[in-house]
Amino acid sequence: MIISKCNTVDEALFYVRRTIENNWSRNVLTHQIESNLYARNGKEISNFSSTLPAPQSDLAQQIIKDPYKFDFLSLTPPEYTERELEQGLLSILPISGWNLVQALPMSGSSGC
Repeated sequence: MIISKCNTVDEALFYVRRTIENNWSRNVLTHQIESNLYARNGKEISNFSSTLPAPQSDLAQQIIKDPYKFDFLSLTPPEYTERELEQGLLSILPISGWNLVQALPMSGSSGC
């Protein structure tokens, strides 16, 4: 699957490494390829490499490298509100995860 969906050898190797590192399932791998993780990886513009020593700049870059992707919720960015995002996330979480949801820092707490 990786070879047929990737355009370059570097891209294919990227997904092979990430699959091994993160123990991705086939579904997760498919999602990552379709959401073009390879192209998004580390593309954020920052001055970390010029202002921080190497270990700290690498860590800082890793922290911001991958934006949140909510495409599985069928929301239309950037028009959706925080409340719509919260409702979308709540609709897919199992009831057993309720305590986790209550701990999420949502502004304007809905009091659910």
